Amino acid sequence: MTSKVTTLAVIVGLIVTLSLGAQAAQKKAATHSARGTITSIDANQLVITQKVQGQDKPMSFALNSTTQKSGDLASGTPVTVRYKTENNQNVATSVRGRAVKAAKSTRSKGEKKSLGPAKKS
Repeated sequence: MTSKVTTLAVIVGLIVTLSLGAQAAQKKAATHSARGTITSIDANQLVITQKVQGQDKPMSFALNSTTQKSGDLASGTPVTVRYKTENNQNVATSVRGRAVKAAKSTRSKGEKKSLGPAKKS
């Protein structure tokens, strides 16, 4: 009788261990982030170009009904994309348009903007 109880305990222990391992494998996929400029976008796919070591590198993302989108998402818009990899495919979880930085002024801090020729008295 004792050997049957021991065997049953070992079997239950193995089942619990295997089920915990399966649950750990099913955890959410890690999310990643990428920044670049939209090359093309449609209802199902987004392609951006990002600078990697000074060179343009295209990156593609699948879009679906759960992808959160914000900002003006058109060709040429800089964006930040959060994504996860599923079945060797990048799936966007969110796409956010970024504001384009204004060009820096070429005037020095002490220089005033000229409004035209100075009046003579």
